[in-house]
Amino acid sequence: MSNVQCPTCEKQTPIPSLRAAGRSVAISCVLSVFFLLFPLLSSAGAGTKWNALPDYLNGGIVIYGDTRSGHSTHRDLVQGITHVKPAAVFHTGDLVANGNREDEWKVFSDITSGLRSTTAFYPALGNHEKESPLFFDRFGLPDNKGWYSVDVDGIHFIVLDTNVD
Repeated sequence: MSNVQCPTCEKQTPIPSLRAAGRSVAISCVLSVFFLLFPLLSSAGAGTKWNALPDYLNGGIVIYGDTRSGHSTHRDLVQGITHVKPAAVFHTGDLVANGNREDEWKVFSDITSGLRSTTAFYPALGNHEKESPLFFDRFGLPDNKGWYSVDVDGIHFIVLDTNVD
Protein backbone atom coordinates (compact mmCIF):
# COMPACT_ATOMS: atom_id res chain seq x y z
CA MET A 1 0.00 0.00 0.00
CA SER A 2 1.17 3.47 -0.74
CA ASN A 3 -0.35 6.65 0.63
CA VAL A 4 -1.71 9.50 -1.45
CA GLN A 5 -2.32 12.92 0.05
CA CYS A 6 -5.64 14.59 -0.66
CA PRO A 7 -4.89 17.98 -2.26
CA THR A 8 -7.68 19.66 -0.27
CA CYS A 9 -7.65 18.26 3.27
CA GLU A 10 -4.10 16.81 3.20
CA LYS A 11 -5.39 13.51 4.64
CA GLN A 12 -3.19 10.53 3.77
CA THR A 13 -5.20 7.76 2.11
CA PRO A 14 -3.85 4.28 1.37
CA ILE A 15 -4.10 3.27 -2.28
CA PRO A 16 -3.36 -0.37 -3.18
CA SER A 17 -0.51 -0.87 -5.61
CA LEU A 18 0.99 -3.73 -7.55
CA ARG A 19 4.18 -4.41 -9.43
CA ALA A 20 3.77 -4.52 -13.18
CA ALA A 21 6.44 -4.39 -15.85
CA GLY A 22 9.07 -3.75 -13.18
CA ARG A 23 7.40 -0.73 -11.64
CA SER A 24 4.78 0.08 -9.07
CA VAL A 25 1.34 0.95 -10.41
CA ALA A 26 -1.46 2.43 -8.31
CA ILE A 27 -4.77 0.67 -8.68
CA SER A 28 -7.60 3.15 -9.06
CA CYS A 29 -11.22 2.32 -8.45
CA VAL A 30 -14.29 4.45 -8.83
CA LEU A 31 -14.07 5.64 -5.22
CA SER A 32 -10.39 6.50 -5.35
CA VAL A 33 -10.84 8.40 -8.61
CA PHE A 34 -13.75 10.25 -7.00
CA PHE A 35 -11.68 10.92 -3.87
CA LEU A 36 -8.72 12.23 -5.85
CA LEU A 37 -10.59 14.32 -8.40
CA PHE A 38 -13.72 15.52 -6.61
CA PRO A 39 -11.95 17.94 -4.23
CA LEU A 40 -10.20 19.47 -7.24
CA LEU A 41 -13.39 19.68 -9.27
CA SER A 42 -15.66 20.89 -6.50
CA SER A 43 -13.40 23.84 -5.75
CA ALA A 44 -12.75 24.59 -9.42
CA GLY A 45 -14.31 27.67 -10.86
CA ALA A 46 -14.11 29.55 -14.09
CA GLY A 47 -10.53 29.99 -15.18
CA THR A 48 -9.24 27.02 -13.19
CA LYS A 49 -5.58 26.25 -13.97
CA TRP A 50 -5.60 22.48 -14.44
CA ASN A 51 -1.86 22.28 -15.20
CA ALA A 52 -1.13 22.53 -11.45
CA LEU A 53 -2.46 19.07 -10.58
CA PRO A 54 -0.32 16.92 -8.27
CA ASP A 55 2.19 14.65 -10.04
CA TYR A 56 0.60 11.47 -8.68
CA LEU A 57 -2.51 12.11 -10.79
CA ASN A 58 -0.66 12.37 -14.11
CA GLY A 59 -0.28 9.48 -16.52
CA GLY A 60 -2.28 6.95 -14.51
CA ILE A 61 -5.24 4.81 -15.41
CA VAL A 62 -8.69 6.21 -14.64
CA ILE A 63 -11.70 3.98 -13.97
CA TYR A 64 -15.14 5.53 -13.56
CA GLY A 65 -18.74 4.81 -14.47
CA ASP A 66 -22.49 5.28 -14.15
CA THR A 67 -22.76 8.54 -16.06
CA ARG A 68 -26.38 8.06 -17.16
CA SER A 69 -27.44 11.18 -15.23
CA GLY A 70 -25.77 14.17 -13.62
CA HIS A 71 -24.39 15.49 -16.89
CA SER A 72 -22.86 18.66 -15.45
CA THR A 73 -20.94 16.58 -12.89
CA HIS A 74 -19.87 14.20 -15.66
CA ARG A 75 -18.68 17.16 -17.74
CA ASP A 76 -16.63 18.49 -14.79
CA LEU A 77 -15.17 15.06 -14.11
CA VAL A 78 -14.16 14.59 -17.76
CA GLN A 79 -12.55 18.04 -17.77
CA GLY A 80 -10.45 17.03 -14.77
CA ILE A 81 -9.58 13.65 -16.27
CA THR A 82 -8.55 15.28 -19.57
CA HIS A 83 -6.09 17.55 -17.81
CA VAL A 84 -4.63 14.65 -15.85
CA LYS A 85 -3.62 13.06 -19.19
CA PRO A 86 -4.11 9.42 -18.16
CA ALA A 87 -2.66 6.52 -20.13
CA ALA A 88 -6.18 5.09 -20.44
CA VAL A 89 -9.74 5.58 -19.23
CA PHE A 90 -12.06 2.67 -18.43
CA HIS A 91 -15.80 3.26 -18.08
CA THR A 92 -17.55 0.61 -15.97
CA GLY A 93 -20.93 0.85 -17.72
CA ASP A 94 -24.23 2.72 -17.63
CA LEU A 95 -22.80 5.34 -19.94
CA VAL A 96 -26.36 6.45 -20.77
CA ALA A 97 -29.79 5.89 -19.22
CA ASN A 98 -31.21 4.14 -22.29
CA GLY A 99 -28.80 2.71 -24.83
CA ASN A 100 -31.48 2.68 -27.54
CA ARG A 101 -31.88 6.48 -27.53
CA GLU A 102 -29.68 8.40 -29.94
CA ASP A 103 -30.26 11.68 -28.06
CA GLU A 104 -28.67 10.21 -24.92
CA TRP A 105 -25.64 9.02 -26.87
CA LYS A 106 -25.30 12.52 -28.32
CA VAL A 107 -25.10 13.99 -24.79
CA PHE A 108 -22.52 11.35 -23.80
CA SER A 109 -20.49 12.06 -26.96
CA ASP A 110 -20.68 15.82 -26.45
CA ILE A 111 -19.24 15.39 -22.94
CA THR A 112 -16.55 12.81 -23.74
CA SER A 113 -15.50 13.41 -27.36
CA GLY A 114 -12.49 15.57 -26.44
CA LEU A 115 -11.25 13.02 -23.92
CA ARG A 116 -11.84 10.10 -26.28
CA SER A 117 -9.97 11.87 -29.10
CA THR A 118 -6.77 12.10 -27.03
CA THR A 119 -6.95 9.13 -24.65
CA ALA A 120 -7.56 5.40 -25.03
CA PHE A 121 -11.15 4.86 -23.83
CA TYR A 122 -12.43 1.39 -22.91
CA PRO A 123 -16.16 1.08 -22.12
CA ALA A 124 -17.98 -1.80 -20.46
CA LEU A 125 -21.60 -2.58 -21.14
CA GLY A 126 -23.96 -1.76 -18.30
CA ASN A 127 -27.56 -2.85 -18.03
CA HIS A 128 -28.70 0.59 -19.26
CA GLU A 129 -26.91 0.17 -22.60
CA LYS A 130 -29.37 -2.68 -23.33
CA GLU A 131 -26.91 -4.40 -25.70
CA SER A 132 -27.84 -1.62 -28.14
CA PRO A 133 -26.28 -1.43 -31.60
CA LEU A 134 -25.76 2.27 -30.82
CA PHE A 135 -23.20 1.24 -28.18
CA PHE A 136 -21.33 -1.12 -30.50
CA ASP A 137 -21.40 1.34 -33.42
CA ARG A 138 -19.64 3.98 -31.29
CA PHE A 139 -16.87 1.93 -29.78
CA GLY A 140 -15.87 -0.72 -32.34
CA LEU A 141 -15.14 -3.42 -29.78
CA PRO A 142 -13.27 -6.54 -30.92
CA ASP A 143 -15.63 -8.90 -32.77
CA ASN A 144 -18.48 -6.57 -31.74
CA LYS A 145 -18.72 -8.42 -28.42
CA GLY A 146 -19.52 -6.91 -25.04
CA TRP A 147 -16.37 -8.37 -23.52
CA TYR A 148 -12.73 -7.96 -24.44
CA SER A 149 -9.28 -7.58 -22.98
CA VAL A 150 -6.58 -5.00 -23.47
CA ASP A 151 -3.04 -4.35 -22.25
CA VAL A 152 -2.24 -0.88 -20.89
CA ASP A 153 1.18 -0.03 -19.47
CA GLY A 154 2.05 -3.69 -18.89
CA ILE A 155 -1.24 -4.49 -17.13
CA HIS A 156 -3.75 -6.88 -18.69
CA PHE A 157 -7.35 -5.68 -18.23
CA ILE A 158 -10.38 -7.86 -18.87
CA VAL A 159 -13.64 -6.01 -19.54
CA LEU A 160 -16.72 -8.19 -19.02
CA ASP A 161 -20.38 -7.94 -19.93
CA THR A 162 -22.13 -9.00 -16.72
CA ASN A 163 -25.55 -8.80 -18.38
CA VAL A 164 -25.07 -12.11 -20.20
CA ASP A 165 -26.71 -15.22 -18.74
